[in-house]
Amino acid sequence: MEEMMKKVINFFVNLDLYIACVTLVVLILITFTGVISRYCFNAPYTWGEEMQLFMIVWTIWFAGSASCRYGQQICVDMVVDLFPKTFQKVLEVVIYIISAALLFYLFKKGIVYVQQLYKTNRTTEILHISRALIYSCVPICSLLMIVNMTYATWCSVFGKKKKEEGNE
Repeated sequence: MEEMMKKVINFFVNLDLYIACVTLVVLILITFTGVISRYCFNAPYTWGEEMQLFMIVWTIWFAGSASCRYGQQICVDMVVDLFPKTFQKVLEVVIYIISAALLFYLFKKGIVYVQQLYKTNRTTEILHISRALIYSCVPICSLLMIVNMTYATWCSVFGKKKKEEGNE
């Protein structure tokens, strides 16, 4: 029973990574089949661009969330590595605070934007997918990024070993 519980928890911890992978695969398939359809059969499908928008937005935001969990967000390691270890840890905390503040701002503004899209019933032109659904990943992933960055920063600063693959 305990092993099953670990698998369930592991699944939910890595859900952002799974969503990013699935949306990336769907994006690649839509793009590939769209090119084949357009140039080989001279029969492009019109809904491809809307689905590509949906998949790009979700892939970027959910992959960003997963990268924060592993401390893989963009940084300039070459410059940071020049400083002593204690200063590196202080710098890491400062970067975390600034990043968390920015992500919290995006979270708040993302909620307002999604609510506005929902209230005005904005949809895509061809498939009529709610734009609120498409952009709902912004506040969700902003919050997930804060949680994941908090975990990664805590592990890095206090010397705890974080799970690299999420399999434990």
